[in-house]
Amino acid sequence: PAYVGRFQRVCRYIARHLDEPLSLETLSAIAHSSPYHFHRQFSAYTGIPLYRYIQWLRLRRACWRLAFNPRDKVIDIT
Repeated sequence: PAYVGRFQRVCRYIARHLDEPLSLETLSAIAHSSPYHFHRQFSAYTGIPLYRYIQWLRLRRACWRLAFNPRDKVIDIT
């Protein structure tokens, strides 16, 4: 379906911009959708709300840095 490409595009954008503020308005514009419909559809597509998805990606990246970058300190990663 057409919406799959939209959500893949949004997920790629999120992954590339994790260090920046990610607003619902910006992400819904990338998906060519209203914020209300985007939020609802994103949750249905991924199984989790948008803010949880972003949080999960940030935590996953932090875990990777802690495991594989011994010079990084916890305080620097947070």
